[in-house]
Amino acid sequence: MRSTSITRLSAVTLLCLLLKLTALAETPNVLLIVSDDLNGNMGAFGHPLVQTPQLDSLAAQSLRFERAYCQWPVCGPSRASFLTGLYPDQNGVKDLKTSVRDILPQVVTLPQYFKNHGYQSARVGKLYHMNNPNGIGQNGEDDAQSWDERFNPAGVDNSSEVRNEIKILNRNGSAWQSGGWTSTGARLSYLAAEGTTSDGVDKGDPLTHTDGMVATKAISLIDDYTQNAQPFFLAVGFFKPHTPFVAPKSFFDLYDPDDIVVPTVPADYYSTLPAAAVATLRERSYENGLDATLARQTIHAYYATISFMDAQVGRVLAALDDPNGDGDHSDSIRDNTIVVFLSDHGYHMGEHDKYQKTTLFEDATRAPLMISAPGMATAGQSTQSLAEFVDLYKTLAELAGLPEPENASGISLNPILNDATSELRDSALTQQDDNYTLRTERYRYTRWQGGGADNIELYDHLSDPQELNNLAYSDPTGHATLIADLDAALTQRIAEAQATMHINLFPGTVDSRAYGGIPHLIPGRIEAENYDEGGELTAYHDVSSGNNLSATDYRDDDVDIALCSDTGGGYNIGGFDGGEWLAYSVDVTAGVYDLHFRLASNNSSHLASIEAYLEGQLLGKVVAPATGGWQNWQTVTLSNVEVQPGGTGRKLVLRCSGSGEKFNLNWVEFALQSTRFDLWQTQFDNWVSASPTPNEDDDGDSSSNGIEYAFNSDPTSPQSAPLLELQVVTSPSAGQISFKRQKYDTSLSYTPKWSVNLNQWHSTGFNVESVTDLGTIEEVCYQKQSEIGHDQLFLKVEVSGL
Repeated sequence: MRSTSITRLSAVTLLCLLLKLTALAETPNVLLIVSDDLNGNMGAFGHPLVQTPQLDSLAAQSLRFERAYCQWPVCGPSRASFLTGLYPDQNGVKDLKTSVRDILPQVVTLPQYFKNHGYQSARVGKLYHMNNPNGIGQNGEDDAQSWDERFNPAGVDNSSEVRNEIKILNRNGSAWQSGGWTSTGARLSYLAAEGTTSDGVDKGDPLTHTDGMVATKAISLIDDYTQNAQPFFLAVGFFKPHTPFVAPKSFFDLYDPDDIVVPTVPADYYSTLPAAAVATLRERSYENGLDATLARQTIHAYYATISFMDAQVGRVLAALDDPNGDGDHSDSIRDNTIVVFLSDHGYHMGEHDKYQKTTLFEDATRAPLMISAPGMATAGQSTQSLAEFVDLYKTLAELAGLPEPENASGISLNPILNDATSELRDSALTQQDDNYTLRTERYRYTRWQGGGADNIELYDHLSDPQELNNLAYSDPTGHATLIADLDAALTQRIAEAQATMHINLFPGTVDSRAYGGIPHLIPGRIEAENYDEGGELTAYHDVSSGNNLSATDYRDDDVDIALCSDTGGGYNIGGFDGGEWLAYSVDVTAGVYDLHFRLASNNSSHLASIEAYLEGQLLGKVVAPATGGWQNWQTVTLSNVEVQPGGTGRKLVLRCSGSGEKFNLNWVEFALQSTRFDLWQTQFDNWVSASPTPNEDDDGDSSSNGIEYAFNSDPTSPQSAPLLELQVVTSPSAGQISFKRQKYDTSLSYTPKWSVNLNQWHSTGFNVESVTDLGTIEEVCYQKQSEIGHDQLFLKVEVSGL
């Protein structure tokens, strides 16, 4: 009898396990592997020297995209773009410090989308921007809402001993110097790691390095998820080959520097380019014109770190075949896992006399992309079809059988996965600040600072794949029609990439409109009963006794709420479960508002809150008062709400939050207080008292690089405007100062000034480098050449009219 019950229990357990495994098999896993600063220097992409056997093996199981392009050639904006499915002009992430939710707090990211559909979402290493290497082991600008769990390994390469061994290119580009970790993330630097640390760690062991530890943790998670039959979205972010080029010496030994060919450029090359393009190539002038030995050492180190990273990718991929590592592949999940490998952008290794990134040439904008999916027809093939990294979001959603994301740009690349000859795009768009480049099948057309004859580039990849002959300079007349056509195409693509995406937590409100179809005008009051939840131009409002939700005046297919009148009954917004909402279409005048909510509640404690969202962005929330009766109205106020310009017909959502008791809402009023914004609140995040001392981290960016912000004690005084000190290293040199200014308040004026002694200030000699539209404010960058005979330059902006 005992034996029988055990047998039955085992059978039930086995059945549950089989059902669980069957469900898992029907839900493909996603393994997203992202490299940092990797260009096309891989065997699979045709490089003759770089050894990448693991990625080559993945390529044999994937479709290899030969023409995949990032949307911004810097890691922060690029990663934010493909992880939100939005162009940088849409998500607003255009630097290394802005997080995606700073601009779009309600955005649903790619990993979050999978998490919302039942996947275990996890990150190991770098996915969103993290300061590399100084931010290793920390979250950086990561997005917590994207993940169920996240891990930040830090290896021996991040130890103080190894830091002090790293060789860094000195500031005149003439030799390597050792010991100075803080700025290696932005400077050419390398180390062939070997030997042991003082505490016995083997520096030559790949598993002790950060990327080795990233792979080890990823392998462990794959095993855990497989054993638990849990479908997963696992993002594995490797830190290499980003500088510093640190890897175990064994990977340096794979290459002979004498085999390396250093790229060259034609004589007088810079004279053929727009000045803004030259500025990107000379961003770090000490890296220009490296002698052959230094150049080969740099390229050698880059190749070594690529091979090191490749080996770690191979370890992670092997875990798909053997999750528990016992040598038995019966538990393989390879055939039920979508694998994507990409880099955040490309990278220069001497092309155009440039090292690193931040240009709009092919070398920086094109990056590797490989996709492997169960049952795909194009495994082992390559495609010449144009693709953008912003396409990744919709592609993965479709591959996994999820609904098409509502708030993502880009397109699904799945037709190309079924037929490598398919062509879905006729161009790929990349931007850097307010400069844009368009890559077509044959041409690259780049427009700097709004365009004009001296601010454009045109390259014919059929005859000039290295992009060294700017046809807009060498033969503008002969290509006038082509330039006009490409310029028009670029303008159209920019407009599409700047189209507003309505990120909204409440998809049911997408089609709703104001009662009667006319948007409510703000400033003004919105009566609670004047709403149209479903967009049928009919409001549902019950003034009958009993407030019965089953009454004919109600409908319950979307939400189970209604609104109350001033005197009668009516149901309440709120409830124990929270989450109920109402949506309105509104025309809003930009300004600072007080929001007044007329509320009532019969309850005395645990009251819920009401949140106000405009186009998915939280304006703020208030707690409903305990008024002692359903018609005992009280008004609560949300003060100093800043509403920026945004056009007509914007979506206003009022939502109950929390699990408190229900309450009634009678009306909400937007009372305009001012059309002028708080200058210093919108201009700078934090004010610190600091003296302009070189080699200190005054602006808190974890980098002491000689260019630091310093502030006097009173930011509201024109005499205490921000100072920017530039310690001039080479001559000629220039300093830049960027600041945000009001666009709609003409009472304010902004004057950049310079000084060499902090006593006499001058306003002459400045050039406007860029102007970036940020809504009610704009960011302006001024440049000033250094003064002959002076080794330092101070910049500030004076603001008058405060």
